[in-house]
Formats: sequence, C-alpha cells, structure tokens
Amino acid sequence: MIEGRAEDICRVERNIQLAPYTTWKIGGVADIACFPETEQELAQLLEIYPGAEIIGAGSNLLIRDSGIRGAVIILSQGLKQIALQENGDIVAEAGISCSRFAGFCSDNNLSGAEFLAGIPGTIGGALVMNAGAFGGEIWNIATAATVIERNGKRKNIDRGQLQIKYRKVDGFGNGVVIAGTFKLEQGVKTGTQEEIKKLIEQRKDKQPLDKCSCGSVFKNPVGSFAAKLIEEVGMKGFAIGDAQVSPKHANFIVNNGSASAEQIEEVMEKVIEKVRQSTGVELEPEVKIIGEKG
Repeated sequence: MIEGRAEDICRVERNIQLAPYTTWKIGGVADIACFPETEQELAQLLEIYPGAEIIGAGSNLLIRDSGIRGAVIILSQGLKQIALQENGDIVAEAGISCSRFAGFCSDNNLSGAEFLAGIPGTIGGALVMNAGAFGGEIWNIATAATVIERNGKRKNIDRGQLQIKYRKVDGFGNGVVIAGTFKLEQGVKTGTQEEIKKLIEQRKDKQPLDKCSCGSVFKNPVGSFAAKLIEEVGMKGFAIGDAQVSPKHANFIVNNGSASAEQIEEVMEKVIEKVRQSTGVELEPEVKIIGEKG
C-alpha cells in the first residue's frame, strides 16, 4: 500500500464519520474514505486498498460504533450511468438507485422492474444480495454483472456462473459489482407507472418511512414471514434506547434519534432469542454488519 496515492485519484476524507453514509444514520469513524466517480478510479483504488470495505447507498448496512480501521470506498458519488442498448438490454451502473432504475424502465416501455421502486438501495447492492420486494427479485431480470476484482481487473459474470439464493448471491468472490445487464419484457408506460405508484403507496402504508432504518432486518424463514413471527412473540415496539422494533412493521428496526449500533445489535439479538425460544425458528439477519467491535 502506498500512502497518499489515493488523493491523486479522487476525493479522499480522513477520520470521517460514517453515519451520514448509511440509511440508519449510525456508524463510527473510518480511518480513510475514498469517493470514486468512475470505474477507472475504483479500479485504481482497489489496487491500493484491496481490503477496503465497500459502501453503496448504505441501506441494509450497520456500521459499528467503533468504526472501521483502514480504508472505506463509498460508491454513492458516482457510477450512475444507465442506457438502453440496441438489442433491448439495459445496462445500469452500480450507483443507480433502484427507484430510478424502475422509472427508467417504465419510461422506455419495459416491464418487470416495477418492484424495485420499493427498494431503498442501489443496483450494485441489489445485485450483490439478490434484493427483492413485492414478489420480485432482481436476478429474475438481471442477466449478467460486471465486477472489478481486488487487483483492479474488470470481469463480466453471467447469471449462470452465479449461485443465486434468497437474499444471497455466491460467485462474485471479493469483486466489487460496478454494473448489471438486464432483459425485460415490453410493456405499456401507463401500466408500469400505475404499478410503480401502487407499490410505492403500499410501501408508505406498511413501512416506517418517516424513521431512519436499513430496510428489512431479517430474512423471511421458509414458509413464514419474519415480521409475523416477531409480532406474534410480542416484540413489536420493543426498544433499547432509541433503537426500536418499528410499531408499524416488525421487521424494521428504527433509529428514533440517537440510537447506537450497539443498541441496534442488542435489539436484534433480543428479537432472535425471543423468536427462537417461542417458536423454535432461528431468524437470520439480512442486514450486513461491519466495523470494529467496541
């Protein structure tokens, strides 16, 4: 690692608070944070910091209060190109928001991506975890992903080379997803717009959008729903400090103002324990937890 080179590539901040870069608005300090805007800048940074943590929109992510030693690469400032190809495919870079992607598809009379309007993240993060909502999953419409490997090399990976599971994708290795290729069905703009509007209204009705959260905290167990189990065992509304199981949707943990990552983790642990004791079901977190333990 050659100290100082990162500043020659892109914007760099040292000893930076990471809370503003997560949807929970929680997180400690990183030693160094880099903000690449292009694929080339990202590739150069990965050659310098091959072990860097990668942060996209910061949804589905909890950064511990003690922060991150070493480098963080934050992708929310760039990689925002999206284009309709001559063959009808869509290529979208990782920094495109899921909602913008859904809107772009609708504007181009393509259907199948409407469910993405309800996901608070980016295309890159969605591809990495096979994000889904309202019965749809992103790898139902994605055909390939482009990654930058930790040595800075570019690689294209087809869907058939991946092991795609519920909220998990194996096969990227340590590579950083920078773009996805998508194939959708022909649709009618008015119809897709109405579907997007309906899904957004459902999200407003059922989810605590007025509070800071990461999205869904736990994966749905086979044959059931995490929110249903959490509510049935009496944990809806349970709180430790400002970290609370949402009274509106039990699979959301909200930050009511000044919650710490430690409090969020404690609430998660209490929920897992209570559901296990009462039902025998072991809830599995969907949220990724990174950073130093205090």
